[in-house]
Amino acid sequence: MANNMPVNTALADAAQFGFSYPSAQAPVCISVPWLSIPEWVTSSEAFVSTLSQNLPPKVIDTIHIHEYEPSTVVNVLLFLSFIIFLFIRQRFWIRCKVVLHHAEETVPINYTDGKSGEIKTVPLRTLVDEWCPALVREPGNTFSPTPWLPNGHLQTIWAAMIADFAVQKVTYEREKILFPDGGNAALDWCPGPSTHPFDATPTIVILHGLTGGSHETYVQDVVDVVVRCRGYRAVVCNFRGCAKTELTTAQLYSAGYTDDLDYAVGYIKKKCPGAPLFGIGFSLGANVLTKYVGETGTDCPFVGACAVANPFDLLAGARALDRTWLGRNIYSPRLGQNLIKMFRKHMHHFQDTLRVTPKTLSTVRTITEFDDLVTRRAFNFRTVHEYYRRNSSAQFVPDIAIPTLLLSALDDPVVPKEAIPLYEAEANGNVILATTERGGHLGWFEGTGVWGMPKRWNPEPVAQFVTAIVEAWSSLPPDMRRKSGTGSGTGKVVRWVKNGGHGGSSVGLSPVKTSPPPFKSRYKGTRQQSIQRDIVAMAEKELGKIAETSAGPASPTTTTAAAVAKEPAASSPAPSALSPSSTAVATRGSQTLIKPAPETLTILSTLRLLWYLLTLLRPIKRGRINRATVVAALAAAAGIYVRRRNANKFVFI
Repeated sequence: MANNMPVNTALADAAQFGFSYPSAQAPVCISVPWLSIPEWVTSSEAFVSTLSQNLPPKVIDTIHIHEYEPSTVVNVLLFLSFIIFLFIRQRFWIRCKVVLHHAEETVPINYTDGKSGEIKTVPLRTLVDEWCPALVREPGNTFSPTPWLPNGHLQTIWAAMIADFAVQKVTYEREKILFPDGGNAALDWCPGPSTHPFDATPTIVILHGLTGGSHETYVQDVVDVVVRCRGYRAVVCNFRGCAKTELTTAQLYSAGYTDDLDYAVGYIKKKCPGAPLFGIGFSLGANVLTKYVGETGTDCPFVGACAVANPFDLLAGARALDRTWLGRNIYSPRLGQNLIKMFRKHMHHFQDTLRVTPKTLSTVRTITEFDDLVTRRAFNFRTVHEYYRRNSSAQFVPDIAIPTLLLSALDDPVVPKEAIPLYEAEANGNVILATTERGGHLGWFEGTGVWGMPKRWNPEPVAQFVTAIVEAWSSLPPDMRRKSGTGSGTGKVVRWVKNGGHGGSSVGLSPVKTSPPPFKSRYKGTRQQSIQRDIVAMAEKELGKIAETSAGPASPTTTTAAAVAKEPAASSPAPSALSPSSTAVATRGSQTLIKPAPETLTILSTLRLLWYLLTLLRPIKRGRINRATVVAALAAAAGIYVRRRNANKFVFI
């Protein structure tokens, strides 16, 4: 600012208004005890404007405005406050417990008690309670996402990012196997036969995800736990053309092609005679494994299985990806590009069969477009939706005949929660379905780890379930062990009849042998209809109570609403025979007209309002709210208003 007068004169004039300077030589600060600065003053210009309204011009010309940047201490305090906020948020807001869904009566599991030597039998759920604390007991059964990865999108994106920079922490020994059609695939053993010769050591057969391999971090994490901590052997069955293997025939793999797995399992059985086999699948490999276990039924060569992040319903997953912006522009294109990258290296094998050219391949953008152009044609499906429907593993869950764990995250952006076969799992005593509110697709990252690198939570509960089933089977005498299948060794799953000549090795639904057992639990996370039914039942109960108390004892001239509903229309009393505060009843043809009392309308309106509030708040809790929910809530409020205005009119129930 301009300085038009001496400092001493300005100080003398300023003293008249209550100003005080610490020094006459260098005015560095000003104290104005009687001047109140409004809260909206946030800049130096606004501050000068405020002063000009309260001070004479001679004093204003001598004031120097200094704007100070936040100090280092303030920045540190803000950073610490943010860290504390993240800790509290992770500790109390985004923690989620594992929820188990299973049949009311699970299958019995036999094992030999190590202390008494007696053979005992316990239900599968009891065995899980005793051997799998990461699924049933705190703090192991509580998944706490990494603070900066609080939702499924961030968990999934982080999993994809670290996959691009994966470090090999598991040492494999590769063996190539030849299929009957001349194709080949790679088996990666850990530990390999050169250091640990083939014997009866329990062997874990692992299937990777789409275009993945044994190098994937989610595979290595599980291999490290089951081999290093449990002392088992692991073998990763890489699909054709994956994990740096070359195709030798015009045969691909798919989400439902189980012939290669059947041949590989038969080969592993011959290599490791007497060793119990346990199957673990991830993503697409989980779909293949679940379908294979359901196809083979009681002849399954595995003693147990575990499917992690299984897509279950391929068509529902494809539609879910198309519904969201992230699905259309990030997830589906990324999956499609991975498939194109893998297929382009082996495209010369399919020039005569599929007639796919580089030009047509360049037009493919999403995974659905790739499956429509390549996959469904390679396996003789008429449409891509037919390929999705007939190769979805959810339809095979009721036929699973071995102890199986299904582990899924409800916020998986690739697998919608409505695709999870809840009722099928609860109707099969061999299946334990474990869900978490968060985790993403093949994520489940928690903690901060070393140098800020979080670790996965899911390998430990998977390893505990593997240990429970394998150790229970191994503790039994040979004559009491379940006679598992050996695998056909021919690469053909012959237990099921193929459908109509379409789809290559895909199969149809098996006939229902027995009716599923009843179950009580309901999946409240996606079955909002169950809440609605409870509210409707509650409303009907309250309506009956009000009608009974209002009408009084039954007499020739008074009756309750329930009695009128049971009697013929001719015997129904006139509405005027009821008391003024009760519920009036009349009939018109086959319909019953009820005139609710004011208290009845109040209860029904309150219950309906509570129902729509629940519908409105549930998406908010999960971090999203859609327009349909808001419209439903507004419509409910309008309906309540109209019902109260028309309280004297007859309504249909």
